[in-house]
Amino acid sequence: MNLVAKFCPKIYKMMFQFSKETMSNMLFLNKYSNLSELHLWGGEFYTDYINLALNEIGLKLRILYLIHTEQMDLKSLVIVSRMCPHLNTLGLYNCEFRPMELTPDEPTNRHRDLKLDHMLELETLALVSECPEDIVIKLLSAGLNLKHVKTGINCVLEDSTISKIPTKHITTS
Repeated sequence: MNLVAKFCPKIYKMMFQFSKETMSNMLFLNKYSNLSELHLWGGEFYTDYINLALNEIGLKLRILYLIHTEQMDLKSLVIVSRMCPHLNTLGLYNCEFRPMELTPDEPTNRHRDLKLDHMLELETLALVSECPEDIVIKLLSAGLNLKHVKTGINCVLEDSTISKIPTKHITTS
C-alpha cells in the first residue's frame, strides 16, 4: 500500500479488505491525506489501530463503513464521533460489539456516562450488526440530523428503543 500511496496520492475513495497476513495494522491509511470515503473490511478496532488511523484521517472522512470489524464497543463509537465529525454516512455492517472492558479500579457503570459527540452532518446511519440497545440509542441520539436509518435483522429497533431517545432529538414531518 506504500506504493499505491506514492503513485496515487489523490485517492479519495477506498475500499480495503484487511488481512493480518499482508498488513500488520491500519496505520498505512495515514498516508492517504485526501481520503474522504472509506469502506473498511475486517480488522480489530484497537489491536489493528483503526482508532489511531481515524485520529489522523477522520477529519476529512465524509463516508465511513466498518464491515466485519471486531472489538467494537461504546468507546470505539465515541472515538468515531470525535475523530470523524464531518461524517455524512456511517455504516456498521456485521461488526462484533463487545461489552466494555473495565480496569479493576473502574466502576462498572462508568460506561453509561460515555457520550458520543453530536454528529451534526450525519444523515445516513446503517446498523446491520448485532448491536446492544444502549449503543443504538446513543447513535440515534448523536445523529441530530439523520434522514435515513437502515437496520438488519440482528439490530433490534423497537418502539421501546425509540422511546428512550430524548424527544428533543425526534422530529416528525
